[in-house]
Amino acid sequence: MKKAATKKLHLEIASLLEKALPGNAKINYQDNMIKVVVSREDFENRFGEVLHHIKHLIDEEHPFRSYDVSVLVRDSGFRFEHVFKIWKTL
Repeated sequence: MKKAATKKLHLEIASLLEKALPGNAKINYQDNMIKVVVSREDFENRFGEVLHHIKHLIDEEHPFRSYDVSVLVRDSGFRFEHVFKIWKTL
């Protein structure tokens, strides 16, 4: 039950990010983690903005979460990546 609920939350958030992030971003859900691939330029020059935007979207659409949300952000060249967790609220 918990695994299905966690997967559902992650899939909903992945769908939200696909709609809200710039067109060049690629989002998928794999291994209990949302994976976001952005252009190398965005990763190098706007990384803080991208992280803030992701967290803001999740907090705005899912303010009361029963599960942690793990997000991996990497550049399109797969050279750099950053993993972070947004903690559950309940």
